[in-house]
Amino acid sequence: MGGFKQRPNGWFADCCLGQPDTPLTHTIGYAVRGLFEGWRYSGDQQLLDACVLTSEALLPRISPEGYLPGRFDRDWKPAAPRACMTGSSQIAHNFLLLYAHSRDPRYLEAARALNRFVRRSIEVEGNPDTVGGVRGSFPINGSYGGYRYLNWAAKFTIDAQQMEQAVLGS
Repeated sequence: MGGFKQRPNGWFADCCLGQPDTPLTHTIGYAVRGLFEGWRYSGDQQLLDACVLTSEALLPRISPEGYLPGRFDRDWKPAAPRACMTGSSQIAHNFLLLYAHSRDPRYLEAARALNRFVRRSIEVEGNPDTVGGVRGSFPINGSYGGYRYLNWAAKFTIDAQQMEQAVLGS
């Protein structure tokens, strides 16, 4: 697509600072959100089309349980054995935005699966230092924010959960 470094399959070149050949779902989530917001404010259909192209490529890569690999190569093959929880939440939020726009139930189903996966990883009792925290990776020993609970992962998780509630009217 024009000027976005986006391949015909929806994958973006140079979409990650650390490993541009295998971007994180976190940075993919930022790119897709930027395209959506750009479309929303400009009405430029090319931006929405680019957003949808990448989103459509991500849909079949989410397991029924909501697991999404944390990195992908240029052919959308998983390039990490762990989930990037920040990316999962960002992509869930993006799908909810697309659902609110299109009413395509696939986006809602995918977002809800991603949100459930992230919710299941959050401790609700136990060590007060980790209760309510969102891991960088799941399992926690992944390469993105390994063995850490990230404040921005919590922020994107809250955003996605609140958007799901808003979309569902609850």
